[in-house]
Amino acid sequence: DTAIAFGGQQRILTPTGYSIPLDICNGLACLRTRPFTDDEWATLPHVEMTRNTHWNPRVHDANAMDNPDWNANQPDEPLPNEPNFNAFGEYMHRTKVAMADRGTVDGNIARVAL
Repeated sequence: DTAIAFGGQQRILTPTGYSIPLDICNGLACLRTRPFTDDEWATLPHVEMTRNTHWNPRVHDANAMDNPDWNANQPDEPLPNEPNFNAFGEYMHRTKVAMADRGTVDGNIARVAL
């Protein structure tokens, strides 16, 4: 789910309707767990969180660096916030202002922009 800070519920909602809260720790969703007691095992409902099939975590592995056509296949889209920022994220339309003291007005120093 999405963090509460971004408008989400910050939970896992099971197909049977149970809502399990998630913590966000250093930007990652975390599920607090602890060993169940014998009484909890005997009296609380059991919720399956995974499928009863073999899981291959490498089924979607892909190495973009091994594909010589990867760069050519990327869309030619402008950088985010272009043209206001360069490729380093620096604002391009900055105006430099220098201040100088120009005497006093009623006993206060008058500062002007050059």
